[in-house]
Amino acid sequence: MTFRSMSNPSDTDCNFHSRVVIKNYQHILALAFAIKEVNETPHILPNITLGFYIYDSYFNAKWTFQSTIKLVSTGKKLVPNYKCDAQNNPIAVIGGLDFQTSLHMATLLDIYKIPQLIYGSAPVMNEKTPGLLFYQMAPSEALQYEGILSLLLHFRWTWIGLLTMDDDSAEKILQTVLPAFSKRGICFSFIERCPTFTFLTDFDDMIQQGLGIHGKIMGSKSNVLVCCGNSYSMVFLIWLPQLSKTPKGKVWIMTSQMEFTAMGYQRTWDKQIIHGSLSFTIQSNNLPGFQEFVVSTNPSSKTGDGFLRDFWQQVFSCVLPNPSLGKVEETICSGNEKLEMLPGSFLEMSMTGHSYSIYNSVYAVAHAVHDMISCGLGHRVIVDRRGLKHQRQESWQLHSFLRGLTFNNSVEDKVSFDHNGVLIAGFDIINWIVSSNQSFQRVKVGRMDPCTPPDRAFTINDAAITWNTWFNQTQPLSICTESCQPGYTKKMKEGEPFCCYNCIPCPEGKISDEKDMNDCYTCTDENYPNKNRDLCIPKETSFLSYEELLGMSLALFALSFALVTGLVLGMFTKYHNTPIVKANNRSLTYTLLVIKAHVQCRITEPHPPLPQYHQSGDLLVGGVASLSFNINEINFDDYSQLASFEDLIVVPKNYQHILALAFAVKEINENPQILPNVSLGFQIYDSYFNARWTYDVTMRLTSSGDPFVPNYRCVIQNNLVAVIGGLDSEISLHVATILGTYKIPQFTYGSAPVTKDKSSGNSIHQLAPNEALQYDGIRALLLHFKWTWVGILVMDDDSGEGVVQTLSSMLPQHGICIALIERSPRSNFVSGMSDMMHQGAKTSIKIRESKANILLLFGKSYSVNDLRWLPQVSEGHGEIKGKVWILSAQMELVSMLYQRTWDTDILHGVLSFTVHSSDSPKFQKFIENRNPSNTKGDGFIWDFWHHAFGCAFQDGGVCTGEEKLESLPGTVFEMSMTSHSYSIYSAVCAVAHAVHAMQSLHSKHKTVLNKRGLNLPGQEQWQLHDFLRGLAFNDSAGNKISLNENMELVAGYDIMNWVFSSNQSFHRVKVGTMDAQAAPEQAFTIKDEAIIWPSWFNQAQPISVCTDSCHHGYSKKVKEGEQFCCYECIPCPKGKISDQEDMNDCYKCTDETFPSKGQDSCVPKYITFLSYEEPLGLSLAFLALSLSLITVVVLGTFIKHHNTPIVKANNRSLTYTLLFSLLLCFLSVLLFIGQPERVTCFLRQPAFGTIFSVAISCILAKTITVVLAFMATRPGSRIRKWVGKRLANSIVVSCSLVQGGICAVWLATSPPFPDVDMHTVTEEIILQCNEGSVTLFYCVLGYMGFLAVVSFSVAFLARKLPDTFNEAKFITFSMLVFCSVWLSFFPTYLSTKGKSMVAVEIFSILASSAGLLSLIFSPKCYIIWLRPELNNREGLVTKAHVQCRITEPHPPLPQYHQSGDLLVGGVASLSFNINEINFDDYSQLASFEDLIVIPKNYQHILALAFAVKEINENPWILPNVSLGFHIYDSYFNARWTYDVTMRLVSSQNQFVPNYRCVIQNNLVAVIGGLDSDISLHVATILGTYKIPQVRSACLQ
Repeated sequence: MTFRSMSNPSDTDCNFHSRVVIKNYQHILALAFAIKEVNETPHILPNITLGFYIYDSYFNAKWTFQSTIKLVSTGKKLVPNYKCDAQNNPIAVIGGLDFQTSLHMATLLDIYKIPQLIYGSAPVMNEKTPGLLFYQMAPSEALQYEGILSLLLHFRWTWIGLLTMDDDSAEKILQTVLPAFSKRGICFSFIERCPTFTFLTDFDDMIQQGLGIHGKIMGSKSNVLVCCGNSYSMVFLIWLPQLSKTPKGKVWIMTSQMEFTAMGYQRTWDKQIIHGSLSFTIQSNNLPGFQEFVVSTNPSSKTGDGFLRDFWQQVFSCVLPNPSLGKVEETICSGNEKLEMLPGSFLEMSMTGHSYSIYNSVYAVAHAVHDMISCGLGHRVIVDRRGLKHQRQESWQLHSFLRGLTFNNSVEDKVSFDHNGVLIAGFDIINWIVSSNQSFQRVKVGRMDPCTPPDRAFTINDAAITWNTWFNQTQPLSICTESCQPGYTKKMKEGEPFCCYNCIPCPEGKISDEKDMNDCYTCTDENYPNKNRDLCIPKETSFLSYEELLGMSLALFALSFALVTGLVLGMFTKYHNTPIVKANNRSLTYTLLVIKAHVQCRITEPHPPLPQYHQSGDLLVGGVASLSFNINEINFDDYSQLASFEDLIVVPKNYQHILALAFAVKEINENPQILPNVSLGFQIYDSYFNARWTYDVTMRLTSSGDPFVPNYRCVIQNNLVAVIGGLDSEISLHVATILGTYKIPQFTYGSAPVTKDKSSGNSIHQLAPNEALQYDGIRALLLHFKWTWVGILVMDDDSGEGVVQTLSSMLPQHGICIALIERSPRSNFVSGMSDMMHQGAKTSIKIRESKANILLLFGKSYSVNDLRWLPQVSEGHGEIKGKVWILSAQMELVSMLYQRTWDTDILHGVLSFTVHSSDSPKFQKFIENRNPSNTKGDGFIWDFWHHAFGCAFQDGGVCTGEEKLESLPGTVFEMSMTSHSYSIYSAVCAVAHAVHAMQSLHSKHKTVLNKRGLNLPGQEQWQLHDFLRGLAFNDSAGNKISLNENMELVAGYDIMNWVFSSNQSFHRVKVGTMDAQAAPEQAFTIKDEAIIWPSWFNQAQPISVCTDSCHHGYSKKVKEGEQFCCYECIPCPKGKISDQEDMNDCYKCTDETFPSKGQDSCVPKYITFLSYEEPLGLSLAFLALSLSLITVVVLGTFIKHHNTPIVKANNRSLTYTLLFSLLLCFLSVLLFIGQPERVTCFLRQPAFGTIFSVAISCILAKTITVVLAFMATRPGSRIRKWVGKRLANSIVVSCSLVQGGICAVWLATSPPFPDVDMHTVTEEIILQCNEGSVTLFYCVLGYMGFLAVVSFSVAFLARKLPDTFNEAKFITFSMLVFCSVWLSFFPTYLSTKGKSMVAVEIFSILASSAGLLSLIFSPKCYIIWLRPELNNREGLVTKAHVQCRITEPHPPLPQYHQSGDLLVGGVASLSFNINEINFDDYSQLASFEDLIVIPKNYQHILALAFAVKEINENPWILPNVSLGFHIYDSYFNARWTYDVTMRLVSSQNQFVPNYRCVIQNNLVAVIGGLDSDISLHVATILGTYKIPQVRSACLQ
């Protein structure tokens, strides 16, 4: 809104020099007004108030960024990218006006995904700004440029100037506009870039640049200037008259971005420069209430409007009172100034285009939020007093509701966005009118509408435009060169744009009949250029006539000589016997004299006259019918064979074709609207289905009628304009071969000829639709009835091969197979009849044996006759039953005389494609009374009558000529018009309409109609082709007949069902259509219920498949070596279904469904999760709560007896922590039960892992504490300082923190979330928690397992410490249970699916926790609850000192002992007993009186004691560790050696073999014995314990 006048303001205060773009204040009012309306509308955002926050961009990038940051940050205190409260909750931002401001805003808003609605031009996207999302409240700029182009072309302004801003948008405009405008013939005389400035320091530069631009504008010949500027560009335009006093009118065409605005200092400036300008503006509307809203605005009524003060002061050139400023010299504003008194260049009371866009933007946001709230209730969108509480991602969710948004605003204008976020709207073309008093008006004079067809999108009202006064209200011209007049052509000036050229006269022999033609052209042969070379004048038709003097003189001269010759002849006759007459061959003399003046063509006819049907007329239509054929082969050179035509066989039904042509000519001659004063005649011959006769009759049509001189006309009465024929493709091709030479139009009413290279130039007009449509109809018919196994019968000729190739490629593409292809020979001659019968018998057998019940027959017009032969030739081979014949449109139901009584069962139920036709009641009346006696000129009726009624006209014959045609059966003759007859009728009408059109056009070229007929020049027949192409007309019945550019009839096909009753009567029933002009999916229609099937099917729809349909649940498997229609039906594989018949492959169900048991449908999956409603979930929850209750009871018991020795003995605080963590372990199970939600998924695994880690850490701390306590009891041990609560707490905290750290990383990087598993269990949709990062999940479990293993290991090693202070034994068992549970958990967890996985984990948690609870605390609870007498110090001590009270086996033995941290055992050999000792009699050992001592061996004992003494005194060996020894005597006896060795490895005080009651006996090695036997005995025992033994043989 405001221009900054300083580049770097030092503060955010608004007290800086600025210029207000006064008119833009309306944009602020429009936003406020829209918000007010929305809040007052109960249907939009009910119970929600919409607020707004508006900042000024100051047309400056830095201020734009700062304002945008403020919008997305805290409202009161700016902390960029941070919100201190939730009150500033922007849901969308509207702005900016110019593309640069919009781009700066979009750069920031895109980060926050906040929707941005821009009401000006769209930002120019470049490589630095990809993917920014915004919604453009202005229509597509491409539409605006298209409108400007249409405006220039409408007024023929081809020499224009272009003004753009000097920024990135200019490059975009040049890249878009220049190529498009140049392509449409518009040149640019100059392209100038207007300066962009916002600071006073740029003002001098702007003045200098403006002078240069103004000079180019005033010096240019272009009177039209297109200005593509910014919103404030009008300020620059108003400056231009101030720079020069040279007045000159220009028409300015403004883009929609520009507004008629002025700065405050321009209040009194002349603004006539923009008078008459044409501006493209965004479509807007006057809103009731807005004008009152604007009028009510004043400084006292608006609170919170920080812009109003500056606006008011600058627009009214006054100062509002401010007590802090004291007395001021400027005019004081009263605040009651009237806004409606301001000029239009400052403020308009009606809403401008930009303001209307802002208004619609607010409504768009409101409707989108309304839709989001309505849709998002299931997503917990909460509305409270502070507004709409958005989650972080909810700002971008609004984009989904804005794209494609459509609504009606308060004035019922439709507002719509397309999928690109661009407003779907048009542009109004506004004429700006500035009156002499500088008042301003906008007049709408045109429109550019995107919702109308392109040719009607641009509209303009020329009369409503007020032009600049310079042009005196005449339409301005803006061209580089004046238009070249007719007779001249353009020549480009070298080095200049193509709009600048010279006009040069057309060269001789050429003309130009339009302005500004690029080249002259030559007239046609019938015309010549006029003197000015601007018009082609028809040449005069000239010949020597009786009317002119020369012709009259010569005729008179010839008659005079003829009279003289007559006199001479009479004289010679009178005197014929005189010598002078007789002397010179009298007869020759007479012959010479009686030669007539005119020459006659006396050439003998090659054969007797042919039958024909002739009716004279000014114009003739030729006809080549196919009525009869000769059963015997004709020797064409022997004309005597043709004298009687006795061997002719007439096809009676084809006689209707001749009647249709005659009827059409009769109708046209009776119609005064077609060919007035011109009679139409016809000449019809029979082709006899023979090539030579076809050539003959075609030559007769193109030559003189009588006598016949091929390729020569002796008279001009035969004025042939077109030929209709033939019926079959070969006949048509033969006719076309001749007519192509004469360029005479030919109409075929049967199938199109198969053209080859030699006839590729034939111009044949086909009065039948394109055969491709027939193929499509047959394909659609087969697919409709699911007939996939069909047979094809074609003629053995070129057309048959074409059909086979077409169907062989088309049908398999649509899943239809061809079972058999048979080619039918055709012979018209008796000599070939036997071969045809033999071939027919073979064909009959193949048809009967084939499984195909549907047979496609593509043949000639008479092929139905051959079809009726099949039952006759198949006698003795079996009857053909159960076949449905589908006939092509070429085929007609025909019957020869000899077939009159044949059975018609084979034709009953036939489906036939016929050209769409319409019956005419007049035609039926035309033929009803027709008989040989009242028909003139018809040479065919006699043969027809003879063969149709089976009678003769010879003497004694039975034909009366009064027989009624309606009495004939339908197989012989039909009274209603057939499709071929209708095509002939349409062809005659087409010729008449084309000639009528040509006659109307050529009337100005002096086409002369005289008594002899229409005198067409020789080349005018080929001109008829141009009038036939694209011809369209209505026939007498009102049916539209059209020919396309390919000379084909634009029509469809009817599908007819042939029905024969028991009395052989015949009916055609229309059961379907194939419409050429309908959409492809609607072209084919069929009425199944109307079809009468062959009687073999009992009115059930026939089936024609190679293999019966594969039912639901099965798919097709093609049999090897056979066609794809022959297959086996195999069941669908597991996990797939087929819900339709004959599916090529089974398919998988969607993720939400699973296959049914029969694999024929998809059944919705059941949603499953471990819930409280099912028994398993309820049982686990009950078990968890029960164990939690037990834990609470144990915890309460321990708290109650917290001062008893059993509670205090093992670190009371650790016990409490362990019990509390076990309680939480049991309760954490509840997080696993119930439908997974975000919170429960987020918490359950980390909570379980952390709580269990705390529990195991407590156990580990207790175990380590016990071990260290016993180690600390040794003398001089340094471990004592580690014993205490500090160590235990440290272990618990450190081990737990490690697990907590793992969980924190897990939750921060890839936290668990609710997920849906649709694939694990086939029939279920499992609602589960996705662990996010599986690696971190197993890290949690792994670390917990690691703690458990360490705890188990330490407890196992400490299990033998005295019970008084030791829980290790119970901890060992509890950790053994814990590890066993969790080791079995992994394979079980990985092998289960669905909710069973959750149940396994819950069971593992409960089992392991219960194991810890029961094995650790049950002994203590037993003493507390059941043996309270033991819960005292004495009881514990008595219990602790359980000794090995076992009677010694003999008195104490001599020994040498010294205690120490480590003991060295010794087995000496000091003495032996002289008597043999009974080892069981311990009394013998009482005195050891019989012992003999070896004194010297005592030194061995002393050596060991000395060595130990030295080591203990050596500080370098085993520091802080004392070495002791224990020495026994072996008595040189094996048993005593075993005894003393066992004593060394057992307890010291009470000898219990292989058992230690205490742990002070820390034996590390044994030295002994002296002899090998003694050493071996010692080794036997020590080897069991793996105690090192050092042999003392060295002491010997």
